[in-house]
Amino acid sequence: GKTDIISWHWDFGDGNTSDERNPKHSYEKAGLYNVTLFIQDRAGGNSSFKVELNIKDLPPFANFSLDPQNTSSYTVVTFDASLSYDLDGYITNYSWDLGDGSFAYGEKITHRYKKSGIYVAKLTVVDDAGNEIHIEKEIFVENRAPTANFIFVPDSPKTGEKINFTDLSNDLDGEIKEWKWDFGDGSISYERNPVHEYKESGEYIVKLIVKDDEGAKGNYTAIIKVKKNEVPSFEIFALAIAFAIIIFNRRKKFK
Repeated sequence: GKTDIISWHWDFGDGNTSDERNPKHSYEKAGLYNVTLFIQDRAGGNSSFKVELNIKDLPPFANFSLDPQNTSSYTVVTFDASLSYDLDGYITNYSWDLGDGSFAYGEKITHRYKKSGIYVAKLTVVDDAGNEIHIEKEIFVENRAPTANFIFVPDSPKTGEKINFTDLSNDLDGEIKEWKWDFGDGSISYERNPVHEYKESGEYIVKLIVKDDEGAKGNYTAIIKVKKNEVPSFEIFALAIAFAIIIFNRRKKFK
């Protein structure tokens, strides 16, 4: 009977053995294993029993991290799949569907989203046994604010002189919809490329505020030094000569 058995010896077929009556064992690799049990009774009799086990391969585990976590359009985002692993083998392939029509391959990749929005990034990993698994994460990409900039000519204007302002602002992920100019003398303009003149000399701070198609703003300021528009010296000289001629002619008439 069962009580006559005094020893048990297990050969698990992977190089490991046990002398417990009811052992537990885990296999590190998938495959076919011949498990043999050897028993001995009180009378010294030996017996064995063999069974074939088919250990299936475990699927890999997929995960990835993002850097930075919160991003905006045209920002470089690093996707790192080193959090993925395979317990009974190794990962042979990392495939990325970045949700904006872009695809990439490799454990660590970088990507830039050109438009704001919510994207579903999908990582698929395959192990050495051909098992495939994937994970998806939502990526929230914020709108990038526009960059304001402008130039003006002439760069050394005088009072009463027309100054041409040229907008050089840009918005990488959309377009600029509104312009607001504050010329620093109480005057405002909503044109893209306005013309302005100053009545009084002095230093003026010109500020341009732009707004893009998603409502984000950008601004840029510049200082304009306006000189007084004095009569040039050669004109004064010409007036003096003309005045002298008039006086001279008048004196001749009275002689």
